[in-house]
Amino acid sequence: MDSFGKVIMVIAIFILVAAIVYDVFRWLYFRKFEHFQCPSCGFNFKYSTIKLILSGCSGSVGNTKMLKCPHCGKKEVMDVISERKVIKG
Repeated sequence: MDSFGKVIMVIAIFILVAAIVYDVFRWLYFRKFEHFQCPSCGFNFKYSTIKLILSGCSGSVGNTKMLKCPHCGKKEVMDVISERKVIKG
């Protein structure tokens, strides 16, 4: 492998590690400061990590998820609610 190939490999590994670190910090932030609210019954809840990963993203920026409410059982697009906004106002 020539030196250009090694540089490309190092850059690719750096980008991969940076993406993983970003995802870990985003998950930790979500677990601490955000939750979902069911539009049907208004129940607030948090989902497990595995369910969040498997649910995918429904919104354009990732602020919504297609989830099943643990309270009423309806499967709908749930908005992410920031607990900081709830506390402040």
